[in-house]
Amino acid sequence: VDKHSMTMIRPLIYTSEKSVKEFCRRNSVPIVKNTCPEDKNTNRENVKNMIKMLEKEHRGVSYRIFRAIEKSGIDGFTDFERKDG
Repeated sequence: VDKHSMTMIRPLIYTSEKSVKEFCRRNSVPIVKNTCPEDKNTNRENVKNMIKMLEKEHRGVSYRIFRAIEKSGIDGFTDFERKDG
C-alpha cells in the first residue's frame, strides 16, 4: 500500500494522553498493555519524553510545536478551525 494514497484520521489529536488515561480511569475502561517488544523503546517515545522535559522548562512549548506542525503543511496535519458547540 502506498502511504501517500492513505487518508490519515486522528480523532483524538487535540486530546492529551493524560486526559485519555483519566477518562479511562473514571469510566473503568481497561488500558491494555502493549505487547510489542519495542514498546517504550521507539523514536516516538524518545520524542514524547523530550517534549515532556522541554515543557517543564518552557511552559506551553508542546502547544507551540503542535501549532507549528499544523501550519507547516506536513501531510496528515491540516490547519482547520475547531468549532465549539
